[in-house]
Amino acid sequence: MSLPSFSSSNFYSFCCTLGAVILFYAIIFPYNISREIEHRKVETEKQSDMLDVEIRCLRKSGDVLDGRIKDREVELERIRKNYITKEVKGLWDNEVDKLFDLVSANSDKIRDFNLKCIELRYASKSISTLSKELNEVLVKLWLVLFLGISIFSYGVINWRRLQKISDQHMKSCIENSLRESSKKRCNDVYLGR
Repeated sequence: MSLPSFSSSNFYSFCCTLGAVILFYAIIFPYNISREIEHRKVETEKQSDMLDVEIRCLRKSGDVLDGRIKDREVELERIRKNYITKEVKGLWDNEVDKLFDLVSANSDKIRDFNLKCIELRYASKSISTLSKELNEVLVKLWLVLFLGISIFSYGVINWRRLQKISDQHMKSCIENSLRESSKKRCNDVYLGR
């Protein structure tokens, strides 16, 4: 058993260190990214829930406004049939103005409702996008973990094997050195030096 001429011990220790760094990276970096994505997903889901509540409220207020408009239309029709005098003309104009105010308020509510529906669709798309991103991060995490474990294992196994060979070589060198020094002492004693 002879040692290779190049210093592969350093290469294998580098592989161990590189594998450990990759493992550390594979655990910390995706964990931080997944936490950020999960946080954004939770915020988007909360926003989506709030939009659902707002949409329900807008629907209810729209129904109430529709009821008021119908009531005003009935009242206007009653006034028109019953009073066609100039005295009631001011009342008629007032009722018509109220009706137009209600109609414009209802159209504003409908516009708000449509905007909230669009925001809700965007939020649901955002949630699905964030879920896909989270899945991609988890796949990358497993790939990098596998790579890190592979490199780390390769480095540790070969470093240990090389260390055993190096230790055996060192032990034989020390034993040879001790034998040589004891032979030299014996020769010195025998020769009287």
